[in-house]
Amino acid sequence: MKRSLLIFAVLMLFGWTAAVAQQRDTTATQQQVPEGMVEIQASEVPAPVQEALRSANYTGWEQGTFYRNENSDLYLVEIGEGADAKHYYFDKNGTPTMAPRQEE
Repeated sequence: MKRSLLIFAVLMLFGWTAAVAQQRDTTATQQQVPEGMVEIQASEVPAPVQEALRSANYTGWEQGTFYRNENSDLYLVEIGEGADAKHYYFDKNGTPTMAPRQEE
């Protein structure tokens, strides 16, 4: 009886751990890419933005993911993956800018 209870408790612990891990993975992959941003190729990023990215502040940008706002000249570069991803916004002239406000 004690052995069955112990096995049951261990299985419940593993189940709970798996559920929590899946929940965290889901939120980690849903990064804050604002609505209206569409993914683009690196070749579609304007030259001034590429020039700004060449500074030491944006190491690894070459492997980043690039987005453009459908309704404006706002560009987003996502460097890194998952929870470690960093987001940088630029206007078409390569000037760093703030992230757009998200409506809740």
